[in-house]
Formats: sequence, C-alpha cells, structure tokens
Amino acid sequence: MQQYLFEPNDKITWAAVTNTVTSLLSDVAAKRGLYDYLVVCDSTNNTPTTIDQNELWIDIAIEPVKAIEFIYIPVRVLATGAVITNTSA
Repeated sequence: MQQYLFEPNDKITWAAVTNTVTSLLSDVAAKRGLYDYLVVCDSTNNTPTTIDQNELWIDIAIEPVKAIEFIYIPVRVLATGAVITNTSA
C-alpha cells in the first residue's frame, strides 16, 4: 500500500486502492480461503475530516472459509430385513 502514499486523496486513488485490495482478496477467494469479502474506500469512509488529517481509510469485511474439524457419521441399527437393497446395480 506504500505506492499510494503521497497520492491525492480523491476518487481516482480510492478506485485504484479498491482495485488493488479487491485483486488480493479475489485471489484468496479463488484459492478457497474466503467465502466472500467487501472492500469500501470511498467518500463514506474518507470524509472531509479524514482527508484533512491526511488519512486514507479502507474498510474490509471478510467471510473466511471454515475448516472441517469434526466429521459426523450417524449409524442406525435396524431390524432384520428393514434395509431395502438396490437391485439395479
């Protein structure tokens, strides 16, 4: 993100930052690391006050993929003859 230091704090820079971060998160999502994400870098989080303080704010929301930590396999005990076999195989 250092490439954006000392750039104008305007819509053009916000779009470039959004594209950079979106590209990174898109790669992580493609590799199954995220379900979804959202990147916000616009006038909603870069207010005139924020701009006057020489700050650029980027809000990122992520939904990380959850790993399998437990596998559940139910076993049922049935009466003799209760299971119907598939004869088409």
